[in-house]
Amino acid sequence: MYFVVICAFMILLLSGLFYVSARCRRFRCVQAAWRKSKVLGVLIFALPFAAFAVGAVFSIYSAAVWFLHLFFFFLLFDFFAFIARKISHRRPERYIAGALAIAVTFIYMGMGWFFAHHVFETDYTVESEKADGVRIALIADSHIGATFDGEGFAEYVREIADKKPDMLVIAGDFIDESTNREDMENACAAFAEIDPPLGKYYVFGNHDKGLYGDRDYSVEDFCERLSASGVRILEDDVVSVGDNICVIGRRDRSDPEGRLGMRALTAAADKSKFTIVLDHQPGDYDAEAESGVDLVLSGHTHGGHIYPMGYIGTLTGENDGIYGMQHREDTDFIITSGISGWEIPFKTGAVSEYVVIDVEKVS
Repeated sequence: MYFVVICAFMILLLSGLFYVSARCRRFRCVQAAWRKSKVLGVLIFALPFAAFAVGAVFSIYSAAVWFLHLFFFFLLFDFFAFIARKISHRRPERYIAGALAIAVTFIYMGMGWFFAHHVFETDYTVESEKADGVRIALIADSHIGATFDGEGFAEYVREIADKKPDMLVIAGDFIDESTNREDMENACAAFAEIDPPLGKYYVFGNHDKGLYGDRDYSVEDFCERLSASGVRILEDDVVSVGDNICVIGRRDRSDPEGRLGMRALTAAADKSKFTIVLDHQPGDYDAEAESGVDLVLSGHTHGGHIYPMGYIGTLTGENDGIYGMQHREDTDFIITSGISGWEIPFKTGAVSEYVVIDVEKVS
């Protein structure tokens, strides 16, 4: 399935590059240059390809996203121009549609950059008969180094500390393959600045262990830094917290060592306690709901990141959701869009956020 998606993506990208190049010829200055020199005209036609190649040197993902959006807006405004021509029986200048497509692409992607680099607070309320007055702060997908460095992350930790959470949970992809040692150490040290009474808990995501690249530090180095800041690392572990809360931290499903199923994990859990499951990827909802846990917290999807790419995960069955809160049987599920971006420093499908969850007694 993913091979088909990748092939379709490449065909779409190449089609977009050819279409944008052809449409740029409609600009009057380009037409004048074409009439003056065929060589100059060919060079101008090749300009979008050259621009994509230059952008790809820095980030092929970002370059592809930019040009696909430009392609889409060219098609959209060409369609509007076609409708206008049919209605008015007049032929509007085609360069107008092209100019609008370029302008809207810059505005739209500029908004995407803003939403990736500015972090918002999102609040949820969960009702339960097992717990009351518990505030949980949730962070996921910081990918340290993507949109902020370790010191920048520390500023958000201090902001979260001001919310007075009783518990802090980190639902994976805290770092990734490109996070350098200095940023990793500074980000881990930031957790020492927050001291929630019910503790700090972390589970691995699919990037934290560096499965897709090399780093100048080991997973053990990373875990040592986290632990030094009072963060408890959970890998298929069940922890009793206080009098009435249980936290289950799952291994990520990408872990080469595999992971336990929910039936095995909940066998050791006290069902009378409010049970929270930390699972980086939201892809096991049926088993988690069947197990009778109260709250499942995930990240991974980035809330869709680039619209509408987030729907690929649900269409292929990889993810059970993209963003937000849903309820199945007796279980609440929350997926955060993450506090940062990834390789693409834009978010057009969501915003960057941290989450504050208040658990209250059923009224």
